[in-house]
This record gives sequence, structure tokens and C-alpha cells, in this order.
Amino acid sequence: MTGRSCWSTFLLACLFHLEGSSIWAQQASTPVLIRDVTHACELRWEHARSGLFEWTETKWVAKASLQPAELGGLVNAAAIPPEDMTHTYHNLFEFDGGKYRFERSGPTWNAGEAKYSSTQHVGVWDGRQGIVLRHDMGFPHGELYGRGWDLTQPPLRPLVMSLRPLHPQWSQIDISELVVAERREIIGGVECIAVETSPDALARMEANGRRPWKRTYWMSPQQEFVIVRSTLSLPTLPRPAEDLSITYTLDEQVGWHPSKWKFVEGGSGERPSTIIDATVTRFALNTPPAATRFQFSFPIGAWVRDTRVDDDSFIVREGGGKRPVTKQELLRGSTYRDLLNSETGKGKVR
Repeated sequence: MTGRSCWSTFLLACLFHLEGSSIWAQQASTPVLIRDVTHACELRWEHARSGLFEWTETKWVAKASLQPAELGGLVNAAAIPPEDMTHTYHNLFEFDGGKYRFERSGPTWNAGEAKYSSTQHVGVWDGRQGIVLRHDMGFPHGELYGRGWDLTQPPLRPLVMSLRPLHPQWSQIDISELVVAERREIIGGVECIAVETSPDALARMEANGRRPWKRTYWMSPQQEFVIVRSTLSLPTLPRPAEDLSITYTLDEQVGWHPSKWKFVEGGSGERPSTIIDATVTRFALNTPPAATRFQFSFPIGAWVRDTRVDDDSFIVREGGGKRPVTKQELLRGSTYRDLLNSETGKGKVR
């Protein structure tokens, strides 16, 4: 048995107090408290300090789910997408401590051309600034941030919930608004506890004029309290507005890790608006990526918006120079080509 295997076994034994009996038997005799959940989640993110996940995603999008045919009273507005669509996306996520990098490629709706176009997306947080680069408008463009970008977006949410569900920089789960419910449910052959929005938190939402959105996290004590299902629901909806199911595989060296997941969005209509099926094709935990993976610079010609400085923007020139874009140029309707081929303030002068 390897050193990591020994550590994994020791961790499981300490966490669940295994003494020759089943894990769930121990949990059934002792009520699970919210502090037990918090402690287990903290152990998970301490145990997975760095890693890499690569996965393929099949995404089905319903007709008119991005824009209905009747938009703002315009009966003849185009439905987006014009029919049900299914596309494949390739994703790569790497992290080391507080740094991370996300790459995604696949079709995105191009409003200018009214069709799906092949795109690439790269996002990096190096611990000091966030950088996002996209290729989905016919030219490279991106943003600079003074904080980490959102890791709870649907492509990354399953990994966040699996690896660092309560991490303050990664997750948006507020443990103070959750309680452990009394009910149990069998999911994937495993008995799970329900950790959900508390009645007090729901009452505060309604008192403040907000809809009482209820989040429920089904967690498996037999699998290090991993989240195997997460739902977002309202009493008035026929089904959850969001429904995420995660399947895990046990690795003798690193413990339980996500191997596939399914995300269903849209609960008010007759059918969902989005269905995502993802399968992990490669993973490694506690093997730090090369430091250069978190170093990134924009390519020449990229149009960059700096959100740290009053939304200033510029075009990247050769040698790292910048061609600032003025607000007057934007008000004149200057295009990317106008800005790329002119000096500051000269874009589309009428």
C-alpha cells in the first residue's frame, strides 16, 4: 500500500470512526449535526490541495430557451436557438492552492451572425488578478479582474461542490443558512442525508420581499459527505429549477472523486431548458500543475476591458503596448476593426 493510500484509509477511519462496523451504522446511531458536515467539507479541501480535471460535456439546449420568439412584445422576434440544439464541449480545470485555470471549447451562440460558432475560453486566477480571454466574436477579447471569477457557473459547479463545497473563495454555499433535515433518501444505492435551507432563512427571504428559493444538498456519509445531488426549488414550481446529480469513483490514493454528472435547468415550463451530461476523462489530485499554467498574457490584438479601473478598455499592441479605447469612440459606434487600425481617439471619426 502506498503512502497516499495509507493516508486515505487513515482519513476515512478518523472521519467516520470505523471500528469493524459499517459507516452508515455509526451515522444512524448518532444524529448528524451541521458541524459534522462542516468538518468533513474542510477535510476534503485540505486533502485536495492541487489537481487537474478534464472532461467532455454534452449540452442540450431547448428551442427559444435563450430568447423566446415573443420578446418584449415583438411577436416576430427570432427564437434563440431556432430549434433544439445538442453540442459537445471540452473542458480543463487546474488548481493549486488558491490559483486556478479553466479552459473550455465548443459552440456558442453568435448574435451577430445568428448562429452557433466554435469558440474558446480561457480563465486564470493567479492569486492577484483574474484574466479571461474569449474567442467568440470573430476577434479575441477579454477582461481583467481584481478578484477571482465565478467558479459556481454550471460547467465548474460540480467540481466546486465535490472538492471545496464550503471554501470561502470557491463556493457560494452559506452554511449558516442550512440545517440537517431529519429525512433520508437513497440515491445511487447510497443512503444520503439532506442539508437544506433552514425555515428561518426561507422566512427571512419572504419578509424581505424575495422568493423563498430552497437549496437542498444530498450528502453521502459513506463517501466522505460528498454532495451527490443538489437542487434549487420553489413551492410553486412543478420540479426543481436546477437539479445537479454527481457520480463518484473511489480511488485508493485520493479517495472519492467526481467521475460524471448531470445538470438539468429550467423548472417552470413543460420541459427543461438545458440538460448537461459530463464525463471526466482525466484527473489527478495533489499533483501540482506547472507554475506557468497560472501565468497568462493577452495576445496581440485582443480587446481588453479592465474592470479594476472604471471599466477602461484597450487593444493590445506589439511589445505589450496598449491602444486605449475612449468612451467617445464607443459612443460613435466604433467597431473592433476601426479601433485596431487607428490611434486612440481616431476610431470611426465622422
